[in-house]
Amino acid sequence: MEEGPRGAFLDAKFLQMPVAKASEPGGPWQYLDLDLLPDNGNWTSNTNTWAPDVRRTDNGTYVMYFSGQVKSDPRFHCVGKATAPTALGPYTPSAQTFECNLSKGGSIDPSGVRDVDGKHYVVYKVDGNAVGHGDMCNNGIAPFVPTPIFLQEVGPDLISKIGKPVQILDRTSSDGPLVEAPAIFRASNGLYVMLFSSGCFTSPTYNVDYAWSMSISGPYTRSESGPLIVTADSLGLTAPGGATPLLDGSGIVFHADCPQGRCFFKSKIGVMGTKVLLNE
Repeated sequence: MEEGPRGAFLDAKFLQMPVAKASEPGGPWQYLDLDLLPDNGNWTSNTNTWAPDVRRTDNGTYVMYFSGQVKSDPRFHCVGKATAPTALGPYTPSAQTFECNLSKGGSIDPSGVRDVDGKHYVVYKVDGNAVGHGDMCNNGIAPFVPTPIFLQEVGPDLISKIGKPVQILDRTSSDGPLVEAPAIFRASNGLYVMLFSSGCFTSPTYNVDYAWSMSISGPYTRSESGPLIVTADSLGLTAPGGATPLLDGSGIVFHADCPQGRCFFKSKIGVMGTKVLLNE
């Protein structure tokens, strides 16, 4: 596990979507003075942009999903989409959102995944705590609002939706105010693992958790041994969350508290049966 160069990011000029590159999977990382998404789209406030996820289509087009702040009501974020001919962009945003239901709180934290049969999906969180009743992450006071995670099949362009989204997880009382930051990978033993976070990122309760399934569309079973990474465990971090797997499932990158704010970390992982294990 290593800390990435997040402090350098904080010292750089303001960019909507800064980027770093690695010479090998998992780093080390080099900051690039580029803005991948200088324009978030006309439906956004063009600020407070979160959780980018970039995927490549079979024809070589790069697609970015992101969480953009809604210009007409800054309380909410929705999932946007943008495309570019190269990985380093700049990306051109679509005039339409990928997913946006403001009556439920909007949507955030998109992550693409390709199954072994070639089908493509996007997993995301309905941001129900945006319409919560206050306290921790705005959903710490009853009645608690659902924050479900959905899986949406998409076509080869990674944008066109196929069918309706399927709910594959939601918060429980043990999660506190929310579940969020979903990301799915298929382990070498055929198990589908969905990483997610629960708790609130401003609290030490935030964590990296997981659930598993034998099918990408679920049903998903939560880890019986509890979250994968928590505050003050063997990694010695505070409020870890937002884990993204390497494509081969051999490791994850995630963020946690640090003197600069939130920093970038990595760890190797392994899958044994239905358990995900840290290989520090």
